[in-house]
Amino acid sequence: LTTASGIVIDRIGVNRGLLICSTFCMMGSVIVAWAPNFWVMVLGRFVFGWGSESLTVGQNAMLTRWFKGGELALSFGLCLTISRMGTIAAFYVLPPLADTNWRLALWFAAGC
Repeated sequence: LTTASGIVIDRIGVNRGLLICSTFCMMGSVIVAWAPNFWVMVLGRFVFGWGSESLTVGQNAMLTRWFKGGELALSFGLCLTISRMGTIAAFYVLPPLADTNWRLALWFAAGC
């Protein structure tokens, strides 16, 4: 899937590719938060996963165009660090919210 995403991003351009991938992430999050049953939630996770993995490919393509030489490894490291910090923040913020209303936590994660 990421190979196909890389081909598509090369053809349509990084900016448009990142916009499309971000849209898939948002749509997947909204589907999961809205899901009336388990299988719709699985579909939402699939859409989110497709967008997020493709987004990683696009981010790397963008970084290789912006940074050269010794700066490239640092830019990849910073990008991964910021991504992981978001994951850690979600582990601390969302559980208390989910204890009161698990759907509210999913909508919060979707950015709505």
